[in-house]
Amino acid sequence: MTTMNLWQRIRQQPFTAFRIHMSVGTHYDIVHPEQLAVAKTGVTVMVHDDRDANDIPDRFVILSPLHITSVEDLPTKRRKTAV
Repeated sequence: MTTMNLWQRIRQQPFTAFRIHMSVGTHYDIVHPEQLAVAKTGVTVMVHDDRDANDIPDRFVILSPLHITSVEDLPTKRRKTAV
């Protein structure tokens, strides 16, 4: 995974939430494009520990692109339709 791939992911319209998997077994869910800062040398994730993405992030995590093993789309929430 390159930083250019991540840069393209956060800029695509409409944005699609995704999960970044790391080589140590951790993962980070990116549910908003402003949650991720991408540079040529690294990636910074704003982490919300309390799951309230509308609040100020609890912490930042700097990721090495060399340790990103995969990226996958998060499932979209389906709306229940009236029957």
